[in-house]
Amino acid sequence: METAFADTIVDYLIMNYDAKGANYLTDGNYVYGIDKEQALKNADIKDTFSIIDFKNRSNSRSLFIKTIIKAIEEGMQEVPDGLYDYLRNIGHIIDSYDESEYLKLFYPYIDSRLHAEDASSIISEEEKDVMIENILYKKRNVLIEIEKLINYIEEKKIKSTFSYN
Repeated sequence: METAFADTIVDYLIMNYDAKGANYLTDGNYVYGIDKEQALKNADIKDTFSIIDFKNRSNSRSLFIKTIIKAIEEGMQEVPDGLYDYLRNIGHIIDSYDESEYLKLFYPYIDSRLHAEDASSIISEEEKDVMIENILYKKRNVLIEIEKLINYIEEKKIKSTFSYN
């Protein structure tokens, strides 16, 4: 389950909002996110979605992570020991990247959109600037968003254990 949550962080960072169950493989121990075709697709449009904005995402009814959190809420899935530390560690690794080094990871994609062969895929300089702004916004807020995700999981977990008895 840790890898599924880690993949949620990656999807948040690359603005890939369609991670449904069919976009994952498992070997019985780990869950691997495999379909990232929507990544950065609309990154040239201002994006301030939170990591827990499930209701605002396309295909939100079938989001894989939403299904896991629902299972936690219904008491069918335990939160693994160490999950929160694991997520925070990922956030600290991402946060430790210098912004210019971090952007280098995205430049090949940005350049491909600036010079795309398909005219409908070409972005303007203004759209490029918005894309860079979105990428850095996600990076700068990753630790805050991980805490939001942890708090959200905890709220759902509390609901699953609440009883009037």
